[in-house]
Amino acid sequence: MSNAQFRTAAFMRLGVSLPELSNVHKCISQCGQDVNNKGYHLLSCNFGGGPIRRHDHFLDSYYDMLRSIDFRCRKELTSQFKEKQRPDIAVYNYRDGKKLLLDIMITHPWAKTNLSGSSETAGYAASLKEREKNRKYLANAT
Repeated sequence: MSNAQFRTAAFMRLGVSLPELSNVHKCISQCGQDVNNKGYHLLSCNFGGGPIRRHDHFLDSYYDMLRSIDFRCRKELTSQFKEKQRPDIAVYNYRDGKKLLLDIMITHPWAKTNLSGSSETAGYAASLKEREKNRKYLANAT
């Protein structure tokens, strides 16, 4: 992580305004929504690519970590699963010869879809995504 990235992450974690966003009022992506000076919209804007970039970065980092500790794995599996079921990583030598499938989801508690529950319940956004993944894959789990 660069110094600039660390600084931005620290500012966002602490809820401090980002100087780079002091004059920005609308998202420059297709959505055109308001952007506050803390940058929260940028974490959940589907048009700006932020969630996709974070997903891909996390996927690559996790995949590299698994490979570095001698797990046999593959990324972006498609042919073995139903439509709309595409795990991000398959680990083939997980435990007792069983396969582990990982499907990464990036969310943010202040995304519009999570906001009402996140203000009342810690972990609300993560719980929603967990239920979504369980609905998608649990029937195929062994």
